[in-house]
Amino acid sequence: MVQRGRRAVYEPAAIASEKPTPTNETEYRRKVRMFEHCWLITLRGSMLRRLPPGYLAAILSHRVLRYASGVLHLVLLGTSIALAVDGWPYQAVLAGQVALIVAAAAGQPVARYYTLVSWATAQALVNYLRRGVPAVWDPAATR
Repeated sequence: MVQRGRRAVYEPAAIASEKPTPTNETEYRRKVRMFEHCWLITLRGSMLRRLPPGYLAAILSHRVLRYASGVLHLVLLGTSIALAVDGWPYQAVLAGQVALIVAAAAGQPVARYYTLVSWATAQALVNYLRRGVPAVWDPAATR
C-alpha cells in the first residue's frame, strides 16, 4: 500500500480479533508457518523497497526485529555465556535468560508462550533457508 504511494494511518477505533489456538504447541506451529512467509517477504520480496524513510524505520523496528527475535535471543544467549566471566552485568543478563528458559521449561504460561513464539521465528528462518516456503499447508496438522 505505502509502496504504491498511499498512506498508512492509525485508526484508534479499529477492532480486530481472531480465534485463539487451543494450545501453545499449536500456536508454535502456526507461528512457524506464518514466519516462513515473513522471511520470504523480507529476504526475497519487496517489503522494504520504495518506502519513505519514516515508514521504513517503522517497518524495520516493528516487523523485521520481531521476525528476527529468535535469532537475536540466541545471539544474546551466546554472547552472555561468552561474557559472563567479565563481570556481574553479563552474569545478571545471563541469569535472566536462564530464568526465562527454566520458567518456560517448568510450564509458566507467559514464559512458555514467549519462548515458543521467539523460537518459532528462528525455526521458521531455518525452514525457509532449507526448503523455502510450502505452497500449501494442512490445517488439520496445526490443530
